[in-house]
Amino acid sequence: MALTTAALVRYYIPALTGNASDTELDILIARFDALAARFCGFPANTASVNPTLEDVEYRLYVDGPGGRVLRSPIHPLVSVTSIYDDPLMTYGADTLVAATDYDGLSRLPAGIITLDADAVHGAWSEAEDAIKLTVVAGYETIPQDIVEACCQWVANKWMHRGLHGESSVAYNELNVSLTDKNDSLTPAVKAILAPHRNMTALMLGL
Repeated sequence: MALTTAALVRYYIPALTGNASDTELDILIARFDALAARFCGFPANTASVNPTLEDVEYRLYVDGPGGRVLRSPIHPLVSVTSIYDDPLMTYGADTLVAATDYDGLSRLPAGIITLDADAVHGAWSEAEDAIKLTVVAGYETIPQDIVEACCQWVANKWMHRGLHGESSVAYNELNVSLTDKNDSLTPAVKAILAPHRNMTALMLGL
């Protein structure tokens, strides 16, 4: 899956009347995904690939907050694979929190995991990196405003390709002769993405 399709991007580029350039457009869509995910605070995932806004698995180490409420540094969460709570940071089998101890599945999109009132694991630890959190996070269905931002950015890159004198660019071992050196997100695109930013992006000032 990708954030959008080359066919949709072509609607934003009237000069393109066929699908001959779809491979290059797909590469630019993937590039936007990585840039937008980084801006929104998504780290590289457990597959060690570029950041993405799509739903993939992450292994996160989170400071123990104490109490019953644990907030994931990234959201939306799709599912929780496992949670270990260990102030010693060894994360052995005896520190695995039973899935029956936490509920709040309706709050997963906000990245909130809450221990049940009757949970055997009565409270989260209060220690640095005490929580080892394996989750699937990102968007199962890409929001339409992100699709719009992607189409705008890719179309702009296409229509202004080569303006900075760069004849080709390498991306995932492919050379594409259609883009300039400036891979930054435009203010308009950042404004569209702003509501989707994670706390990690805000804390780091990305």
